[in-house]
Amino acid sequence: MANPAPKTQQNPPQKANPEPQKDGRLKVSHKKFVLTWQASKSVQEVCDKLGIYTNYAYARAGFLRKKGVPLKQFSRQTTDYAALAALCQPEEDEEIVNLQETP
Repeated sequence: MANPAPKTQQNPPQKANPEPQKDGRLKVSHKKFVLTWQASKSVQEVCDKLGIYTNYAYARAGFLRKKGVPLKQFSRQTTDYAALAALCQPEEDEEIVNLQETP
């Protein structure tokens, strides 16, 4: 009896929206990650485009850089701590109202 012709495996068509992993991240190939990273203006933009978490994007970029992939650096946003501290100070009008309410 002759062996039947082997069946060829066909890859299922790619879904437009891939299924997320257990932790909610999407599976993203290194190639897609690198192309998206290089075309984006911020890490948040990369995350929005790929549906991944910010920490994961930084970790993935760090891993690829250690492997020799020269990904561009995004500038980090600086925080104005003096402005944040000023938010904690009561305004003059608020302080006067609080003093008047004290019996």
